[in-house]
Amino acid sequence: MNVDWSPDGKHLVTSHENDPVTFWFAKYGRRDLSILPIAESIGARSVQFSADGQQLLIAGPESTTTVWHVVRRQPIGPQLRQAGKLLAAYFVPDTPWIATISDRSVRLWDGRDGLPLGPEWFCPSRIVSAAMTKDQVLAIGAVDGNVHAIPLHEWLTPATGSWEELRLQAEIVSSQRFAETSLVPLRSGEWLERWQRLRC
Repeated sequence: MNVDWSPDGKHLVTSHENDPVTFWFAKYGRRDLSILPIAESIGARSVQFSADGQQLLIAGPESTTTVWHVVRRQPIGPQLRQAGKLLAAYFVPDTPWIATISDRSVRLWDGRDGLPLGPEWFCPSRIVSAAMTKDQVLAIGAVDGNVHAIPLHEWLTPATGSWEELRLQAEIVSSQRFAETSLVPLRSGEWLERWQRLRC
């Protein structure tokens, strides 16, 4: 089950693998029947209110993320599709962006038109959890025990620097290293080592 508070603190919204996304009165612990459950959302993996409480971000139940208008109870814009099993989706604080996380990758979207922003980031190991900070850093937990911190405000920063820095950036984003004649997938330790070198 996944739960989120409305910004005004009056409602809770829940998602569950066997039930649709449902709205509850936080004070009384009972369903708000004026906002019908979203039938299409049975099995949703995560839910999150927008900062103004007017929109709800629903990840799943399959490989799509949908923005719903809370009062009108209808989708806003196109569905955001991503390969793999969706785990979570977040409104990125203080931006119009949406971050979606599957068990394979992270994708950043423009919430205004539903278009992807920049390349998809592939994790060297299977992703099992995610969390977003208020300062736009996405933490990704992988099955190999590593945690990757991705500063989303730097996601779209133009690549600059020396050839070595540009190569490191490309290898981090693609999760592959450049061999003489081919690309080789990075192991988690190699990815982390490149990230640390780039941040120094």
